[in-house]
Amino acid sequence: MNRSPFPRIMLLSGVLAFVLAGCILTEAIPSRRDPPLALQDLLIDLTELPAGWRVYEISSIPGGAPHEIGDENLLIDYVDPSSPQGRDGAYHLIYRFRNPALAARLYKRMQNDVLFFGEAGDHGKHPTDWQYRGPIADDWRFACEFGHCGVIARYDEFVSVFSVSMTTPAMMPAVLEAALKAIDARMADKLGKTPLTTPTPDSR
Repeated sequence: MNRSPFPRIMLLSGVLAFVLAGCILTEAIPSRRDPPLALQDLLIDLTELPAGWRVYEISSIPGGAPHEIGDENLLIDYVDPSSPQGRDGAYHLIYRFRNPALAARLYKRMQNDVLFFGEAGDHGKHPTDWQYRGPIADDWRFACEFGHCGVIARYDEFVSVFSVSMTTPAMMPAVLEAALKAIDARMADKLGKTPLTTPTPDSR
Protein backbone atom coordinates (compact mmCIF):
# COMPACT_ATOMS: atom_id res chain seq x y z
CA MET A 1 0.00 0.00 0.00
CA ASN A 2 1.47 3.32 -1.05
CA ARG A 3 1.64 6.01 1.57
CA SER A 4 0.69 9.57 0.78
CA PRO A 5 3.69 11.89 0.34
CA PHE A 6 1.67 14.71 1.92
CA PRO A 7 3.02 14.34 5.52
CA ARG A 8 6.62 14.32 4.23
CA ILE A 9 6.00 17.41 2.12
CA MET A 10 4.44 19.16 5.09
CA LEU A 11 7.41 18.25 7.28
CA LEU A 12 9.94 19.52 4.73
CA SER A 13 7.93 22.70 4.24
CA GLY A 14 7.86 23.26 7.97
CA VAL A 15 11.62 22.77 8.30
CA LEU A 16 12.27 25.14 5.39
CA ALA A 17 9.97 27.78 6.86
CA PHE A 18 11.75 27.46 10.21
CA VAL A 19 15.18 27.89 8.60
CA LEU A 20 14.07 30.89 6.54
CA ALA A 21 12.48 32.51 9.58
CA GLY A 22 15.72 32.01 11.49
CA CYS A 23 17.76 33.64 8.70
CA ILE A 24 15.39 36.61 8.52
CA LEU A 25 15.46 37.03 12.30
CA THR A 26 19.27 36.82 12.37
CA GLU A 27 19.59 39.61 9.81
CA ALA A 28 16.91 41.74 11.49
CA ILE A 29 18.52 42.12 14.92
CA PRO A 30 20.66 45.29 14.96
CA SER A 31 24.17 45.27 16.37
CA ARG A 32 24.79 47.51 19.37
CA ARG A 33 28.09 49.21 20.08
CA ASP A 34 28.82 51.00 23.32
CA PRO A 35 29.96 53.67 22.89
CA PRO A 36 28.48 54.25 19.42
CA LEU A 37 30.99 54.27 16.58
CA ALA A 38 31.10 57.05 13.98
CA LEU A 39 31.94 55.99 10.43
CA GLN A 40 34.47 58.81 10.13
CA ASP A 41 36.54 57.08 12.83
CA LEU A 42 37.02 54.15 10.42
CA LEU A 43 38.15 56.16 7.39
CA ILE A 44 41.79 56.35 6.39
CA ASP A 45 43.32 59.80 6.84
CA LEU A 46 46.04 61.92 5.26
CA THR A 47 48.75 60.67 7.62
CA GLU A 48 48.37 57.24 6.03
CA LEU A 49 48.74 58.45 2.43
CA PRO A 50 51.61 59.99 0.44
CA ALA A 51 52.81 63.46 1.44
CA GLY A 52 51.16 66.26 -0.51
CA TRP A 53 47.85 64.51 -1.08
CA ARG A 54 44.74 66.36 0.02
CA VAL A 55 41.10 65.71 0.80
CA TYR A 56 38.90 66.41 -2.20
CA GLU A 57 35.51 65.59 -0.72
CA ILE A 58 33.74 63.82 2.15
CA SER A 59 30.21 62.72 1.37
CA SER A 60 27.58 60.04 1.79
CA ILE A 61 25.71 58.26 -0.99
CA PRO A 62 22.24 59.78 -1.40
CA GLY A 63 19.22 57.60 -0.79
CA GLY A 64 17.89 55.97 -3.94
CA ALA A 65 21.25 56.00 -5.75
CA PRO A 66 22.15 52.68 -7.45
CA HIS A 67 24.99 52.05 -5.01
CA GLU A 68 23.17 53.28 -1.88
CA ILE A 69 22.95 50.31 0.47
CA GLY A 70 23.05 49.51 4.16
CA ASP A 71 21.99 51.64 7.12
CA GLU A 72 24.70 54.27 6.67
CA ASN A 73 27.69 55.05 4.44
CA LEU A 74 30.50 57.58 4.25
CA LEU A 75 32.95 58.31 1.43
CA ILE A 76 36.21 60.25 1.46
CA ASP A 77 38.02 61.20 -1.77
CA TYR A 78 41.71 62.08 -1.90
CA VAL A 79 43.60 63.62 -4.80
CA ASP A 80 47.28 63.81 -5.67
CA PRO A 81 47.83 67.37 -7.00
CA SER A 82 51.05 66.26 -8.70
CA SER A 83 49.29 63.68 -10.85
CA PRO A 84 48.30 64.45 -14.45
CA GLN A 85 45.49 67.01 -14.29
CA GLY A 86 45.67 66.73 -10.48
CA ARG A 87 42.74 64.34 -10.34
CA ASP A 88 44.19 60.90 -9.65
CA GLY A 89 44.17 59.67 -6.10
CA ALA A 90 42.15 57.33 -3.92
CA TYR A 91 38.84 56.92 -2.17
CA HIS A 92 37.74 55.07 0.95
CA LEU A 93 34.11 54.14 1.45
CA ILE A 94 32.57 52.58 4.57
CA TYR A 95 29.15 50.91 4.66
CA ARG A 96 27.45 50.10 7.96
CA PHE A 97 24.88 47.27 7.91
CA ARG A 98 22.36 46.25 10.54
CA ASN A 99 24.51 43.39 11.76
CA PRO A 100 27.38 41.09 10.65
CA ALA A 101 25.03 38.45 9.20
CA LEU A 102 23.42 40.94 6.80
CA ALA A 103 26.80 42.46 5.95
CA ALA A 104 28.22 39.01 5.15
CA ARG A 105 25.37 38.21 2.78
CA LEU A 106 25.50 41.53 0.95
CA TYR A 107 29.30 41.51 0.78
CA LYS A 108 29.03 38.47 -1.52
CA ARG A 109 27.03 40.58 -3.95
CA MET A 110 29.10 43.74 -3.58
CA GLN A 111 32.50 42.16 -4.23
CA ASN A 112 31.43 41.09 -7.72
CA ASP A 113 29.47 44.21 -8.66
CA VAL A 114 31.31 47.13 -10.27
CA LEU A 115 28.79 49.53 -8.75
CA PHE A 116 30.19 48.76 -5.31
CA PHE A 117 33.74 47.63 -6.12
CA GLY A 118 35.27 49.26 -9.18
CA GLU A 119 37.91 46.56 -9.52
CA ALA A 120 35.30 43.76 -9.54
CA GLY A 121 36.34 42.62 -13.03
CA ASP A 122 39.95 42.11 -11.86
CA HIS A 123 42.20 41.94 -14.92
CA GLY A 124 44.88 40.49 -12.66
CA LYS A 125 47.40 43.32 -13.06
CA HIS A 126 48.49 42.93 -9.47
CA PRO A 127 51.76 44.42 -8.22
CA THR A 128 54.68 42.00 -8.57
CA ASP A 129 54.92 39.55 -5.65
CA TRP A 130 51.81 41.00 -4.00
CA GLN A 131 50.88 38.85 -0.99
CA TYR A 132 49.24 41.10 1.60
CA ARG A 133 45.92 39.96 3.01
CA GLY A 134 44.21 41.83 5.85
CA PRO A 135 44.65 39.70 8.99
CA ILE A 136 41.53 40.88 10.83
CA ALA A 137 38.99 41.08 7.99
CA ASP A 138 36.18 38.52 8.02
CA ASP A 139 36.00 38.71 4.21
CA TRP A 140 38.59 40.20 1.87
CA ARG A 141 39.22 40.68 -1.82
CA PHE A 142 42.14 42.44 -3.50
CA ALA A 143 41.81 43.22 -7.21
CA CYS A 144 43.23 45.46 -9.93
CA GLU A 145 41.65 46.76 -13.11
CA PHE A 146 42.34 49.59 -15.58
CA GLY A 147 45.22 51.08 -13.61
CA HIS A 148 43.45 50.96 -10.26
CA CYS A 149 43.88 48.53 -7.37
CA GLY A 150 41.58 48.16 -4.44
CA VAL A 151 40.30 46.08 -1.57
CA ILE A 152 36.77 45.32 -0.50
CA ALA A 153 36.69 43.85 3.00
CA ARG A 154 34.16 43.08 5.70
CA TYR A 155 34.80 43.73 9.37
CA ASP A 156 31.80 42.61 11.46
CA GLU A 157 28.84 44.76 10.30
CA PHE A 158 31.02 47.12 8.24
CA VAL A 159 32.15 46.80 4.61
CA SER A 160 35.17 48.86 3.58
CA VAL A 161 36.06 49.71 -0.03
CA PHE A 162 39.44 51.31 -0.74
CA SER A 163 40.52 52.09 -4.30
CA VAL A 164 43.61 53.89 -5.59
CA SER A 165 45.05 54.89 -8.94
CA MET A 166 48.34 53.06 -9.42
CA THR A 167 49.33 55.57 -12.13
CA THR A 168 49.73 58.20 -9.41
CA PRO A 169 53.51 58.76 -9.12
CA ALA A 170 53.67 58.35 -5.33
CA MET A 171 51.51 55.24 -5.13
CA MET A 172 53.99 52.40 -5.22
CA PRO A 173 53.04 48.86 -4.08
CA ALA A 174 54.77 49.36 -0.72
CA VAL A 175 52.76 52.56 -0.15
CA LEU A 176 49.54 50.78 -1.07
CA GLU A 177 50.33 47.97 1.36
CA ALA A 178 51.07 50.49 4.10
CA ALA A 179 47.70 52.18 3.49
CA LEU A 180 45.86 48.86 3.68
CA LYS A 181 47.70 47.96 6.88
CA ALA A 182 46.64 51.32 8.30
CA ILE A 183 43.00 50.58 7.52
CA ASP A 184 43.31 47.17 9.19
CA ALA A 185 44.98 48.72 12.25
CA ARG A 186 42.21 51.30 12.52
CA MET A 187 39.53 48.60 12.27
CA ALA A 188 41.31 46.49 14.87
CA ASP A 189 41.50 49.43 17.26
CA LYS A 190 37.96 50.75 16.81
CA LEU A 191 36.18 47.38 16.56
CA GLY A 192 38.31 45.50 19.07
CA LYS A 193 39.19 42.81 16.54
CA THR A 194 42.18 40.49 16.73
CA PRO A 195 43.95 38.78 13.79
CA LEU A 196 42.30 35.64 12.47
CA THR A 197 44.32 32.50 13.18
CA THR A 198 43.47 31.14 9.73
CA PRO A 199 42.55 34.05 7.41
CA THR A 200 40.05 33.16 4.72
CA PRO A 201 41.37 33.47 1.15
CA ASP A 202 40.22 36.13 -1.25
CA SER A 203 36.50 35.75 -1.96
CA ARG A 204 35.43 35.29 -5.55
